[in-house]
Amino acid sequence: MESTQEYAIKVAYVLNPDLPEIPAPKDGESDQVKKQREKRQEDEVMCRGHILNTLSDTLYNLFTVKIPRETGNT
Repeated sequence: MESTQEYAIKVAYVLNPDLPEIPAPKDGESDQVKKQREKRQEDEVMCRGHILNTLSDTLYNLFTVKIPRETGNT
């Protein structure tokens, strides 16, 4: 039987209240810094998605933002 840790998504660190904000992109920054920023942003989206996925329908509707669709009548 395989370990369940192999399937963990490991994004819980984004819930840490002491985690610093993602720094704004700067000219001339290394590829490593860019990759770290992209990973952090993806992890935040994934963590939020997993949290919202576990909420009841009532709470889900409360915590999701509805964006009105633009009509094609321009």
